[in-house]
Amino acid sequence: MAESKGVWTAGDFIDDTGVYSYIGDGTENGLAQWEASLVDAGILTGGPFEFFVGDGVADNIPADGITIAGGVGSESAWVVTDEDLNILGLPSTFSAVNFDTAGLGTCLVWYLRHDGSLTGAAINANAGTDLGGNFDLSNPIEVVRKTVDAGVLSGGPFKFLVGDGVADNIPADGITIEGGVGAESAWVVTDEDLNILGLPPTFSAVNFDTAGLGTCLVWYLRHDGSLTGAAMGANAGTDLGGNFDLSNPIEVVRNTVDAGVLSGGPFNFCVEDGVADNIPADGITIEGGVGSESAWVVTDEDLNILGLPPTFTAVDFDGAGAGTCLVWYLRHDGSLGGAAINANAGTDLTGNFDLSNPITVNRVVGGDCATLSINEFDTELPVTIFPIPASDSLTISTTNASGDLDIKIYSLTGQEVLETVAISQSGSVTFDVQNLEPAVYILSITDKDGKKQSFEQIVIE
Repeated sequence: MAESKGVWTAGDFIDDTGVYSYIGDGTENGLAQWEASLVDAGILTGGPFEFFVGDGVADNIPADGITIAGGVGSESAWVVTDEDLNILGLPSTFSAVNFDTAGLGTCLVWYLRHDGSLTGAAINANAGTDLGGNFDLSNPIEVVRKTVDAGVLSGGPFKFLVGDGVADNIPADGITIEGGVGAESAWVVTDEDLNILGLPPTFSAVNFDTAGLGTCLVWYLRHDGSLTGAAMGANAGTDLGGNFDLSNPIEVVRNTVDAGVLSGGPFNFCVEDGVADNIPADGITIEGGVGSESAWVVTDEDLNILGLPPTFTAVDFDGAGAGTCLVWYLRHDGSLGGAAINANAGTDLTGNFDLSNPITVNRVVGGDCATLSINEFDTELPVTIFPIPASDSLTISTTNASGDLDIKIYSLTGQEVLETVAISQSGSVTFDVQNLEPAVYILSITDKDGKKQSFEQIVIE
């Protein structure tokens, strides 16, 4: 309403301070006409409002969310525009607008008063340039329409050698997040099938050392408070509900040390003859193996460490004397302790390590060297041996022999493991080998006069 100024004279005006001055003929009738034509949208209070849209849950400004102070005009309207004042809606009231279906962006809610002469108020028109007539727009109330977005994770993949009692945590700066929108957030750890293994407060809080072997995925999740289904044992791909978003995953591979499997040997050397006895470079092969560091270990049969060579080919067994030793491959993660000459590989090694299967090296001297010359064995005496390998029994048959034959079975170190058995020519004999340890043995066949001899390599399993 206009405030009284005493005497109203022609030429008075409406200024920008809200103090209304009369423009008219100085009469009471002129003042009434002026007051009837005055429009003022008033002042809006409330907001700004932020909604996480697109989840199917209605997002309306509460009925008491916006209040109006003042306002003059015989008619009114609510107007919703974008930031460029393009008209998006002309609702009956601000609380009638469901912003959930409006998509992302920012819009403005205005209150408009006019005297009935308003023109141009239509969807897609511009409230700044297209409206006409005697009207006034209030100040705008901002409405920001967001959706949840987990952003993008960077970091990893991470690989841990677990199970050694040493904590395996992703460093606090190991994963970074770019972007992300959502009132609330969570970290989620799943297996490769998205089964939820953990919901830690942060990725760095997880100690993977106790998690066992396998691969897991670390995700970042943003939501608007409506998240459901986030529980251990649930599936992040099928069980989560509400308005949420999962980031890309960061892979964590949990390995343990594994020395793998050695193939090769056994090796038989005639030592102390001044000729180097080294395992050939291709004599031992490794299949598999996990561990950041490795070592070769040579032990006796009681696992006492005799050497820690850089590689198995570096060992010259010629000076080692008679006996049997074992060559092992060892993998560890850098925490190995106790690996020293004269320590015991079975009791003294510590840390996160693994020893492979051993490869046997047999060292014989003097006359025992004859049993090792497998490649030079005579085969003058025809024999048939079956089955090979043998497990319960071993049958040897001979033909065209000149007389009785003696048969013996030796270990690779020259120890006789079965008594001498005599058979006649064109005969056969069956040995019970169930009590023999699984290994490679030498079968010796000699004629009655000792003039003809055959050696055959046999395998007992």
